Amino acid sequence: MRTEEFIAAIEDCGYSISSGEARFYIEDWEEGYLIATVCAKAVNRLNTDTEGFEFLEENEKSDLLRLLIHYAKTPLYERN
Repeated sequence: MRTEEFIAAIEDCGYSISSGEARFYIEDWEEGYLIATVCAKAVNRLNTDTEGFEFLEENEKSDLLRLLIHYAKTPLYERN
């Protein structure tokens, strides 16, 4: 999954996304809670152990996790 596609998909789900030095931060637009992070510089690295993720409905968790895993598993050379 290309990075632009990932960012658009996250925003389409109603979340905000920002990038730091090595990862993307997915946050709740309204509450400002950190929901998840995914590594921008390594494959298979993500984190949903956050207070914001716990507040999501189960279907929202499943949808977001599926998207995060898809991006996290994408080789770095395919993300650009």
